[in-house]
Amino acid sequence: MRHLIPGLLAGFCLLLLNRRALAAEAQLAAAEGKYREGVGIFVEILDAQEAAARARTNGVRALYDWQTALLALDRALGSLRNNARVGANL
Repeated sequence: MRHLIPGLLAGFCLLLLNRRALAAEAQLAAAEGKYREGVGIFVEILDAQEAAARARTNGVRALYDWQTALLALDRALGSLRNNARVGANL
């Protein structure tokens, strides 16, 4: 049962980070809109772009961690042979 925890945590992190990525993209769109309307500054756009890129990067990292945890679970349950190619199951 202990081997399930990393997979569950990674899956939860993936969901959380996807929500954060969507929020960061919305913030970027808002900053761009403010700038187009003349009420925002360009630095806000740069900050929002950086936050959105960081959120996407974290999401990719969480996806990798989740996939790695699923493979570890498969191996622990015996459904993935030790000599199986990892890429074949993705």
